[in-house]
Amino acid sequence: WHTLWARLSGSVARSLHIGTNLIIVALVEGDLERLKDAVNCAPRKQRFDLLTKVDMNGEILSPLYWAIRDGKIAIAQFIINELLTIRADRLEYYYGRELLWAEHPDIVDVLCRDCPNLIEDFFDGLIWHSHTVVDGTVRVNYYIQELYGEPDESKDVWQSPLAMLTLIGKPNMFLHPVPSELLKIKWERFGQKIFVMTQLYFTVILILFNVGFVIYQNSCDEVFINLRLGVGSIAVINTLVFSYLSISQLRSGRVVMMGELCGLRMCLPRFLTNPWNFTRLFSYIILILRAFSEQCWMEGDTAPAPVRRKTGCPGGYNDPEVVGLETSDENPSWMLVISGISTFLIWIQLIQVLVLSPNLAAFTYTITRMFEDVSRNLMVISLIVVSFAGTLTVLHQPYYDTLQRSILNLLKIILGLSFLE
Repeated sequence: WHTLWARLSGSVARSLHIGTNLIIVALVEGDLERLKDAVNCAPRKQRFDLLTKVDMNGEILSPLYWAIRDGKIAIAQFIINELLTIRADRLEYYYGRELLWAEHPDIVDVLCRDCPNLIEDFFDGLIWHSHTVVDGTVRVNYYIQELYGEPDESKDVWQSPLAMLTLIGKPNMFLHPVPSELLKIKWERFGQKIFVMTQLYFTVILILFNVGFVIYQNSCDEVFINLRLGVGSIAVINTLVFSYLSISQLRSGRVVMMGELCGLRMCLPRFLTNPWNFTRLFSYIILILRAFSEQCWMEGDTAPAPVRRKTGCPGGYNDPEVVGLETSDENPSWMLVISGISTFLIWIQLIQVLVLSPNLAAFTYTITRMFEDVSRNLMVISLIVVSFAGTLTVLHQPYYDTLQRSILNLLKIILGLSFLE
């Protein structure tokens, strides 16, 4: 309602203070033909200035934004096409792209939010193609300097035009040749190299983790102990780096608002809004707990070290008859729970590598979008499972003597891993 009232009041105020400028008269009346006549009457060098800014009683306004916010789509479309049409005479070429970006640096944001139907006209104006065909091909020029961006000039890359197109644009917008070619250039110049190197680093961590914590998880040899500690040290370094990036973004204001709680605004660093980064940080924290809680160090245990690792019981077993029994299945310790969670999170990150294949990338995107909806259902199901587990624990039902065992047994029944007789 606030936005609607602001637009209505602005339109009424401009109508009451209508000036003598022909562009302003055409905008107020919403007359496209009068606007065309006003533009045709102006000298060619002044047309771009008239279509990018007008003076309304000392206030500089954008005719393009004026038309968009008043819902005059035909006028806005004419302004975009007029500015982004390449013309020439005997003196020089005329192309209003630079002036359009200079006066409207947030044009992609405005078009995506208020008038997404005009984004295709905007992209069409950033392409020039030859009328001659040579060997079955046509020469095409892409004017995408502003869309490409300059890291030195942009304080926050998440406010760049391409970022706005990614965050609030529609997927079908990327089918246009302009964003498609732009992404191709960025990917081939530096994106692919950085992505591959990053994924190789994470893959090395995955291999070391798999050797030390999965394949040889029951071994207390010095080699595997050092390997587990080494992986834990790498996790510490990665956690510090991730924390530094998150804190620096919080200080610089590069955050995403998540809502309000009891009047307090809740925000999250942009770095952690990426689900892969958040998953890695969480998995590294769990991995640190697992690596530096090495059970082979426990003293006073009478059970052999491999058995202590297998059962996940820091206290060991004094009765030789229970050595080798799968007691962890009936009453698993917190160490086994952490081990299972960390293993799942580290392996699931390998899905990100699939984006190297266009077909698998599309499949991954579809699964990710579907998982966002499924996660809401899983949250409700988790609350129901915990409620039933607590109820069965209070009733002292067999196999449900503790809340931990009750939750695990219910999950096993849901997943079909075990059945109670």
